[in-house]
Amino acid sequence: MSSESEKPRLEKLASYVLWTLVDHMDYPEVHALAQCSKTLHANVDVFLYKREKKDGKHKALHYAVDKMQDDDGVRTITKLTEHIELVDRVAYFNVRFDHDGGYSHPLHISAMRNHPKQVRKLLELGADARAMCRNLMPLVSRSQRQRLRAMRLDQILKSCEWSATLIPLMCDKLNICGLLYQRHPSAILARSLSESGRAITTHHLTVIQDRLDILDEALHFHPGDINVQTPKTGQTPLHLAILHERPFLVDRLVHFTTLNGIFNRDGANVLHLAIEETYLTDDAPRRRWLAQVVERLLAHGADPNESKANLLRPSPLLLATEAVRYDWYRVWREVKQIIDLLLQHGADVNRADGSGSTPLTTVVKRIIRDKDSGSMKTMFLDLVEKHGADVNLRPQFVGQPLKSIMFRLIDAPRMVALCKKVVMLGGRVAQHEKCEYDIIGLHGSEISDQDINQAYEYALAHANQKSLQRLQGSGRPYEGGDTRLVWRHLLVSGARLPAFTRTRLQPDWRYVDAHTGMSLLHMVVSKAAMGGEYTEEMAVSDVKVLTGTHRNWGCLVMFRDPEGKTALDRVVDMGERFQQLRGELTRRHGLQAKRPDLCQVARDLEQGWLQDQQSQ
Repeated sequence: MSSESEKPRLEKLASYVLWTLVDHMDYPEVHALAQCSKTLHANVDVFLYKREKKDGKHKALHYAVDKMQDDDGVRTITKLTEHIELVDRVAYFNVRFDHDGGYSHPLHISAMRNHPKQVRKLLELGADARAMCRNLMPLVSRSQRQRLRAMRLDQILKSCEWSATLIPLMCDKLNICGLLYQRHPSAILARSLSESGRAITTHHLTVIQDRLDILDEALHFHPGDINVQTPKTGQTPLHLAILHERPFLVDRLVHFTTLNGIFNRDGANVLHLAIEETYLTDDAPRRRWLAQVVERLLAHGADPNESKANLLRPSPLLLATEAVRYDWYRVWREVKQIIDLLLQHGADVNRADGSGSTPLTTVVKRIIRDKDSGSMKTMFLDLVEKHGADVNLRPQFVGQPLKSIMFRLIDAPRMVALCKKVVMLGGRVAQHEKCEYDIIGLHGSEISDQDINQAYEYALAHANQKSLQRLQGSGRPYEGGDTRLVWRHLLVSGARLPAFTRTRLQPDWRYVDAHTGMSLLHMVVSKAAMGGEYTEEMAVSDVKVLTGTHRNWGCLVMFRDPEGKTALDRVVDMGERFQQLRGELTRRHGLQAKRPDLCQVARDLEQGWLQDQQSQ
């Protein structure tokens, strides 16, 4: 009796009272109280499991892996196991814990909390090492979150499934990584939920952390994952090694990585990236190292002509010459080395991008702007004289001829010496540019009457008042030419009908395009349908001019194209679009239809065009 009376009050409580007590306490309080009572400590696992069966939330297991020390957690997990049927054990230890913005599993939490004994125990009890969780950011510690942010992975991981290995590997807990890898040998640490095939791999993480030893193991066991790209940014491990300046890792990765056809979010493959980083960095040793990287990439098969996968699609050589737009005099030595390397490996010196720019045009624009007579000029002439760059190359884009290099030089101040040098190298101007400069200039003797006419028509078609004034100032008059050139440029460019064109060219109101059989009114409708700067209001204004009473105009709305449709029919076919234009053409058609002579002229024009086609 004396021993029974000496027991603490907590030890005297009946089991049903202890159960009631445990059932109404928070888990941290339960575990704290269990340290004060031998009876409660011996039976707490029974009560906790009973409580978990009642609420179905597995809170005891969650508390064990998340809050307890490693050894204490293992004891609690072991005790809980004694009350779980064997057939339910795997499901119990793979339970999913939902949290704000994601979910996790016991194995992920114990691995993230650096509990190797718990990880081992959970794996023995059937926890699935292949299971993925989503968005552990709310659960990671402050230091882990700072690491992820420093690696620029925090935002990427929010849209990924995480492997249990990710956080331990990042924190260099290799013992936990080994346990997980034995059960699931994979290099995938996080997988994108929205981008097929995108993931963060062991290769990516070891490159960021500069761990050559672990990278070597990943390359040995998982060489097939070396080209996997990160979600959102699209970086391969080699992209990251170049960005993070990892010389030894670049040397190793270049032997395994596919160097062509893999582009990051900016459309750059590894060669593009190394070239651009060269002139974007302020650090001279880094620039010299990047130039060596370019050399190694080219030596291992990087394509010197593979275009960047963006809108303009510049070639590597064009990217290198883009350095003239930055601090050229700081970076020119390394950039010149890269340009020489690209040319040695077969880079096409005349390859243009989507805007028509070539390495030569890129350089000459900057030469003119900076009035350079040093390294830029030397590189320009070197490309022409030694590497066969075509000084007269002018690719055509959307029907618009680009300005020639000769025209740019002639039109720029203080470029006389370079201009004469380019002439000696075979530089010429385009047909439409031949009268854009002084007639007594370098090509004065080559300018024919046809050249003069075409230059006038080009200036008129593009409403270029400056060019027109220079032509008029040359003393060479417009002798007349093919007015179809003007309308062709007007249609393709979508430019508005210049008001001064009719006073200078005086095109015939009966004009019908020989190729399409369309009248000027048809062209106005086509221009309006193309959109752009040419608005419906402009089209209505042009219809008023073309169908007006001016002696040079009076176009017939009744004229039908080869498909038998008038300009009004074409607008009607567009449905509810262009109501103002439709109304104006309807009004003009009604006025002209009242005159039988105009109706007959329209039929004669149609027959005349058909006869011309038959004779051809």
